[in-house]
Parts: sequence; C-alpha cells; structure tokens
Amino acid sequence: ELSVEVHLEQFKDGKWTSIKTWSNRGPIPECGLGGNWYVMSGYYYRIYSIGKAYKNGVVVEQTSYVSDSKKY
Repeated sequence: ELSVEVHLEQFKDGKWTSIKTWSNRGPIPECGLGGNWYVMSGYYYRIYSIGKAYKNGVVVEQTSYVSDSKKY
C-alpha cells in the first residue's frame, strides 16, 4: 500500500506556509492524486510532497520531494 501527501506552500513573511494539502492512500499501483488551486499573485510558491510505502500497515519506506519555487 502507498500513501502520498502533497502540500502547496507559499513564501510569506520570511517563511514557507502550507496553504493547501492533497492526500491519498491506496493499493499499488492505483494510489495517486492531482489537484488545482488558485494562488495570489506576487508570491513564491512550491510543492512539498511525502510518499510512504506500507507493508502490513507499517511504514517500510518514506521519501520526500521539494520542487523549485516559482513566483506568480
């Protein structure tokens, strides 16, 4: 079983803050997700994601990813 959690983050007041989160957990290979979100212009944004693999309900592997930031 896999889980994925994706955070849309905004850089404001000197720190990254999560403004929207998507998540899903399900069997391999059907676990996936997607989404859209409108953002305010004039700020930097990035995606932070965490993926986990489970065996018998226990996390056996975990990985994370941070995208490059982009100003909108």
